[in-house]
Amino acid sequence: MARVNKNDVLSELIMKMSGGAIGCIPVISRILAQVDGFAVLKTLDTNGIYASDIWILYKYLCDCNLEEMLAVIRSMDSNGGDKVKSVIQEFKTQDVYGDKLKEMQAVIKSLHVEESKQ
Repeated sequence: MARVNKNDVLSELIMKMSGGAIGCIPVISRILAQVDGFAVLKTLDTNGIYASDIWILYKYLCDCNLEEMLAVIRSMDSNGGDKVKSVIQEFKTQDVYGDKLKEMQAVIKSLHVEESKQ
């Protein structure tokens, strides 16, 4: 069920999306600074990606590259978030490092690269 609505004040929006996970609060703030920031957060909300999942996507899967993360999230509108969610879940359930992390990053990157070609 969606947590975010258009009547949320900024602090409510940040708390709903972060779930109090301190690491993702700056990432959410940077997303909100974008022209389409609310729409990007709505996409995460619609796909059930919150708190530590946002941090994992930003820090590990997009290698702290906000532009790449935004492109991945924006591509979720057309290709759905199932693949992104499954990669995040895989990351959370395994010891990921080295080649395995690079493989997961490549999967995430391919999602928005495919979108930009269409």
